[in-house]
Amino acid sequence: MIENTKYELDLLLNNCEDEEEKQMQKSINDNVLAIVEKFCEMRHSGMSANYEINLIIKALRQQPLTKLTLQDDEFLEVANGVFQNKRDYRVFKQQDRFDGKPYNVDTMQLYDVEKGE
Repeated sequence: MIENTKYELDLLLNNCEDEEEKQMQKSINDNVLAIVEKFCEMRHSGMSANYEINLIIKALRQQPLTKLTLQDDEFLEVANGVFQNKRDYRVFKQQDRFDGKPYNVDTMQLYDVEKGE
C-alpha cells in the first residue's frame, strides 16, 4: 500500500506546472503518506480496513457516523427561522420551505422525521 501510494503521489507531483504548485503538492504528499503509513501500522484485515476507511472519510468530511434523529434538539438556529443540523451541516429546516421538513441543501432530499430518514 505504501509503495503504491508513493508512486501515485509522485505522479501528482510530476504533473505540477510550476515551483509554487510543486511545493504545495509536496507538502500534501508528505501528509498523505504519513497518514497511509500510520494506517498500515494498524495491520487491518481487508474487512476491518474498509470499515475503518469509511469511518475516517465520514469523520474527515464532518458527516455523522450514525443516523440523524432529526429532532429539534439536533438543530441550531443559524438565521431567523432557519435551522441547521448540528451533526450534518448539509441538513436544514425552516417553516417557509418544504412545510418545515428537514432537507439536504446539497441534494434537496427531504427527510421524514417520523421515520428518522
